Amino acid sequence: MNIETAKKMLALIPDQCPIILNGSFGCGKHTMLVSFAEDNNLSMANIDLSETTIDDVIGVETDRVLTTPVCWEKDILYFDRLEDINPDVHAALWNIMLSTDPLDNSAGDRYINGNPLRRNQRIIFGLNINDLNSLNFDPVFWSLTHIIKIG
Repeated sequence: MNIETAKKMLALIPDQCPIILNGSFGCGKHTMLVSFAEDNNLSMANIDLSETTIDDVIGVETDRVLTTPVCWEKDILYFDRLEDINPDVHAALWNIMLSTDPLDNSAGDRYINGNPLRRNQRIIFGLNINDLNSLNFDPVFWSLTHIIKIG
């Protein structure tokens, strides 16, 4: 699928539905997402899952105050390299994805340690491998996400 078609598909998926952009390294996943964000005046955080720790996702408690990562304030949270995700980080993101029904607009907000994610905030993953079964993720994970194949 070309980048313009992928941007149109991305616009059609409800904001609360997690999305996987699937394609080989260098096929244009990140470029498409940056262009989509610019076209729609959205801020974006680019998080490399190969370097992400659990503290990066849920924040760190210091002096009894929980700090939440600044990236959670962005409109688009792009978690790249899903194939390299740490199991603890996957569990934390999984809990966020399961915290509400993404298609139920009447449901409460999604939360990270008591800090709400905005209803229009997008969670998008970048995946650089073609064999989805090699990841051994729970089948429910795949059922909660929309996959857009690029390249």
